[in-house]
Amino acid sequence: INSILMRYVLCRRYKVNKKVFDVVLEWIPRKKGGRAEPIPIEEMRYAPHIGINGERVINGCGWSILCYVYDYLDFEPLKTKAYIRFLNTDSAPDILAIGMNIELYEGVKKVAIGTIVDNSNFEFILN
Repeated sequence: INSILMRYVLCRRYKVNKKVFDVVLEWIPRKKGGRAEPIPIEEMRYAPHIGINGERVINGCGWSILCYVYDYLDFEPLKTKAYIRFLNTDSAPDILAIGMNIELYEGVKKVAIGTIVDNSNFEFILN
């Protein structure tokens, strides 16, 4: 039980983090183990798990993000532009930065890789 309590304390020590970033994503093809469903274009509530620079656990916690895919990149069907932010803004770490590499996961399945390219003022509407 001590490890569970310590993990909770580590995950709760952050301040509110509503930072939004613009990312470029490359989706893994279905044939290579990617998403079985189509790319979630313009879905406000798509919330995959995130890996950051190859790590899925950050300070003892796994994190989910909101990911709003808003456009295809250069007419390539597996490359998109998207906005991301942590799903739980109340305790999310302030660790995302321009130039970072990220991975998106649905359960254990890696579905996309990407790079943070800019900050954004995009507002997620979750009502």
